[in-house]
Amino acid sequence: MHSTSLIKNHWAIILCGGRGSRLGSVSESLPKSLIMIHDKPLLWYTVLILYKNGFRKFIFPLGYKGEMIESFITKEFGERDFEIRLVDTGLETPIANRLHKVSKLIPEEDDFFLLNGDTFFDFNISEMYQIHKRKHALLTLSSVEIISPYGILVEEDGVITDFTRNEKISHFSLNDKQDKRGYVNSGFSWINKDALNLVDLEACENFEQELYLKVIKMGKACHYKIDGNWFAIDTQKDLNFINLKEGSKREVGEQAQQAKKNLTTRYSYQTRYYSDVNKLKESILNKTIIPHQVEIQPGPLGGEICWLKCPYCYGLSSEDNGERLSPERYVEILRQIAEGGVKKAIYAGYATDPLFYEHIEDLVQVSLDYYQIAGFHTKAITVSDRLVGQLTNPSIVPLSYFSISVDAGTNEVYNKVHGIPNSKAKLYDGVCKNISRISQARANTGAPLDISATYLINPLNHEKEEILKAIHDLRNAGVDLIRFTFPQVPRGYTVQNDEQNIPDRDKVKEYMKNLRPVIEAESTSQCEVIILDLDSMHEIQEPRTLPCFARYIFPCIGFDGWLSHCSESAAPHFRALALGDLNKRDFWDVFYDYDADNFGNQMDKSCQQMNTLGCKCDRKEHVVNSRIKDSGIFNGII
Repeated sequence: MHSTSLIKNHWAIILCGGRGSRLGSVSESLPKSLIMIHDKPLLWYTVLILYKNGFRKFIFPLGYKGEMIESFITKEFGERDFEIRLVDTGLETPIANRLHKVSKLIPEEDDFFLLNGDTFFDFNISEMYQIHKRKHALLTLSSVEIISPYGILVEEDGVITDFTRNEKISHFSLNDKQDKRGYVNSGFSWINKDALNLVDLEACENFEQELYLKVIKMGKACHYKIDGNWFAIDTQKDLNFINLKEGSKREVGEQAQQAKKNLTTRYSYQTRYYSDVNKLKESILNKTIIPHQVEIQPGPLGGEICWLKCPYCYGLSSEDNGERLSPERYVEILRQIAEGGVKKAIYAGYATDPLFYEHIEDLVQVSLDYYQIAGFHTKAITVSDRLVGQLTNPSIVPLSYFSISVDAGTNEVYNKVHGIPNSKAKLYDGVCKNISRISQARANTGAPLDISATYLINPLNHEKEEILKAIHDLRNAGVDLIRFTFPQVPRGYTVQNDEQNIPDRDKVKEYMKNLRPVIEAESTSQCEVIILDLDSMHEIQEPRTLPCFARYIFPCIGFDGWLSHCSESAAPHFRALALGDLNKRDFWDVFYDYDADNFGNQMDKSCQQMNTLGCKCDRKEHVVNSRIKDSGIFNGII
C-alpha cells in the first residue's frame, strides 16, 4: 500500500479559531491562519502539504474571523476531491471544547490528526501514523528541533567552551531532572477518538495538560521526532523571519509544488460555485439564495462603448442605447449587494473593458470597504495610480485577483489581434508596464492579490516565438499564472475555413499538439504556465446548456444598468431576458422577483426566451448548468 493511502480515510483537524494577538496589527484584519507567507495565506500551504501526505478529509473548527477562513477554503478548495467540514466553534472557546463540538464527525475508535493552523511544516506524516499504529497508541506526540534566536553557550565542567548560533537543538536537560531529556512539542499529534473519553471536553480548560498526561501515565502514548520542516509563526518577528529568510521562498514553493500539481486550478472552471445541490434547490425555492458572485460591467458614460474591435468579442453584436447608471446609483447598488451577503464582486466587460469606466475606483472601493473578494477581467491598457493602490492594499481579501487578457507577445501582433487600426501603437508594451506596476506595488505591501494573464491562441498569434516572448515578458512583469486557451465563437459568428482570428476545432487540436510541450516546459513554481482546451475538457458543443441557473449564482449588472441573467446576456439586445432596471428598483427587489411557487413554468419561460434570443453560455455557465442538470435535483419540477 502506498504510504499516502494509509491516511486518506482519516480526518485532519486544523485548529484555526484563535485570535493570534501576539502578531499585533496583522491579526486585526486577518485571522492568524490567513497571514501571508510569500504571497500566499499560511492555510494554503497547510492544506496542500496535508494533501500531499494523503489527507482528503479536513475539519476546520472556526472562531475568530471564521467567515474569512470559510470563504477562503470554499473558494480555493471547494471543488477538490476533499471532504471539508467548516464548524463554527465560537470566538473564545478552549481547544478541548472546540474538539467536543467537532468530535461527532470522527468515527468511534478511529484515529485523527490534530495540528495547529499557525505552523509551516513539511514532514512524513504517514511515517508518524505507522508508528502510532504499531505501538497501538491512543496518542502519538511529535517533537521538533529548534534554533535558539539568542545563541547558545556551551559549557563543560563549569567552563564555557563554545558559543554558537543557528545550530539546531534536539533536546535539553530539565531543571532538577538532569537525568531526563526534554523535547519541544510540535503541536502535531495523532489521537485515537477513544482517548477523548478520558476527559470532560466541555469542561476541560487545558486540553494538552489534562489529556496528554492521562494517556502518558496509562502507557498509551508514543513519541515521534520530526525530521523535516517546522516553523511556528507566533509573533511579527516570526512572520518577518520566514518572509525575509534567504531561500525560504524557494523552499516553500518547492514543498507545496508537488501537491499543487495534483489540484486542478480554478482557471480550469472546476469551481463548484455552490456548496451543496440540495441546499441550492432549497434556497432558490425559498428565495434565500445569495449569489456566489455578482459581475459588474460598467460602461463609459459618453462616446463609443469600446474602441477595440477584437473579432472574438461577444460584445460586437451588442446594442448601446445610451442607458447607464449614474456613478452615485452604482455605488448605492454595490452597497446593497455587499450588505445583502454577496462575498465576491467581479469587474469585467461584455462589450467593453471595466477600466474604461471613468469611476471604476469608486466602485472598487465599495468592495474593499465591505471586505469582498474583488476580481478583475481586463486588458489593463489603462490602470490609474489610485487603482494600483487599491489592488495592492494589504487588507484586500485573499483570493482577490487581477486577470489580464493579453493574446500577444509583440506590439504588432497585439494590434492585429485586437483590431486596432493604428499598426504602430505600442499597447502591448504599455500593458506589460502596467502589470509590472501592480506586481511591484504588491511586493512592497505584501497584498494577497493573484495576478494572472490569459492568452487566447488563434492563427494570428500561434507562432512559438511569439508565445515564448509573451511568457518571458509576462513572467518578468510579475504574473503568477499564464493560461493559454482558445477563443469561443461569438454569438452570430460562423468560423470560415480561412478564418484568421478564431480557430476551428481542427486548428485547436493542431495547436494543442504542437504548442503544449513548448508551453508546459515554461512552467515554474513562481509562475505556473498552462494550456487548456476547455471545450474538450468539459465537452462543450452546444451554444447553451438548459435549463440555466446562472441568474441565481452569478447575475450581472450590464453597462446599461439592468440586472441581467449572466455575464453573456448583459446588453440591451437581451432585454427580454433581463431581470430588471436598477435605475428604478433596488438590487434585491429585482433579484428575488421570480415565481418560486411555479418554478417549472418560470424556468420553461426562461429557456424559451434564451432560444429565441440566441444567447450563448460561457464556459463556467456550461459547466455549472450541466452539473445541476446531471444531479437530477430539479426532476419533477422542471
